[in-house]
Amino acid sequence: MDKLCWISSTNSRHARKRAEIPFMQKKLIRRKIKLIQEKSLFTGRYAQGILQFRDLEKRVGSGDLFLYSYGILYDHLAMQARGQKKLRLERLASSYYQQGIIRKVGGFSPYWGLGRILIHNKKYAAGLRYYRKACNMQPGDRKAHLAYAVALYWAGRAKEAKELFLADYKKYGSSFQVSFNMAGIEKKLGNRAKSRAYAVEALRFWRRNKYRRTLFGKAWEKYLEQLTLN
Repeated sequence: MDKLCWISSTNSRHARKRAEIPFMQKKLIRRKIKLIQEKSLFTGRYAQGILQFRDLEKRVGSGDLFLYSYGILYDHLAMQARGQKKLRLERLASSYYQQGIIRKVGGFSPYWGLGRILIHNKKYAAGLRYYRKACNMQPGDRKAHLAYAVALYWAGRAKEAKELFLADYKKYGSSFQVSFNMAGIEKKLGNRAKSRAYAVEALRFWRRNKYRRTLFGKAWEKYLEQLTLN
């Protein structure tokens, strides 16, 4: 078993103390979890993020709050792995997502996680069902519909993804997520001028982002810069 093995929160003494954590303290814990998660994803230091979660969980308890974040970091570790290690890490990530659904924490995010694993394994129909489930849980939630649009793009359904992104663009105006994805979609569909325009727009947003100088931040910027030259 990998060094970064799963310690079930169900069996920990932290789980028994969940109800004791005051609301404001829980809010601060969520903020810290989000910060560790974002930094780990942008820097590619997934294992380090998991160890930071473990340390924080020991200090504050409330293992349920960590479920989705553990899942997404193990999920990304799986993307770097091969063979049996990849399968083991995917099962580990799925177990966290499933516990999030069972314990009703993380909203619709655990459904995204399960769907993402399936889509990365080219099980597109099954993966998209999880994203639709998230949309149905909160029909008016913008993030759920944008995530579904991204999943459609991953699944090779660029025209459908484009419709959802354009609907968001018309309703809310320009944003990095929409411009970034539309730049790729328009290139895929052969619309180079539109692709360049969206890439320029996305770069304007991205160059103000605090994660611009990280590993993946630099990769995204390079990708967008290349699209502006096509």
